[in-house]
Formats: sequence, C-alpha cells, structure tokens
Amino acid sequence: MDEDEEWRLFTGKVMDEDKVSPQLRSAGCVLPAPETLTWEQTISLVSKRLGEAREKHPSYAHGAYDAYHVIVDEVLELRHAVGHEPRDRQISEALDVIVTALRFVMGEHLK
Repeated sequence: MDEDEEWRLFTGKVMDEDKVSPQLRSAGCVLPAPETLTWEQTISLVSKRLGEAREKHPSYAHGAYDAYHVIVDEVLELRHAVGHEPRDRQISEALDVIVTALRFVMGEHLK
C-alpha cells in the first residue's frame, strides 16, 4: 500500500465500505491495519474523539474522584475489548481512555 492509498483509507475515502467497522468509522478512521497509524494520524484521531466526547458529555465529571472513576470505567471497557473484541474496537476503547485522561489533565473536571 502506498502513502496516498493509506491516507485515502485513513480519511474514509475507500471503495469497500463493508470492510470498515462502525467503531473505526465513528472514530474517523478507516484503516484496515490500525497498527500502521502514524503519529499525526493518531493525534488527529484523539483530537476528533476529544471533540466528540465534549459534545456528547459537556460536563465531564464533578471533581477529581468522579473523573478518576470515569477513566477507570473506560479502562475496564478497554480491558473487555482486548479480551473479546476485534482490534478496531480495542483502538476505539483506547481512544476513550486517552480522551478521558486528557480531560482530567486539562482540568475539565474542575469546571
């Protein structure tokens, strides 16, 4: 796969949509081999997921302990995905862990 083809797949411009999982499609990533994501692609996914999370859950948590529990819940979902779900679902859950941790670091639970 050349770089142009990989980018087309990443941006969702693919011909074979039936091979794309709903999790990756909703994360904005359409790449059959997620382990090949570049740093830039990964950061783009995290940024997109952060925006979606803020839209879906404007009030992230109420205090540090509540935020901690939100992060733990996401980690448990990731643990389940690792044991029972395909790789794209695992990546989707990992993105949720990253985003909830970033929201903690950015102090969104203090608002």
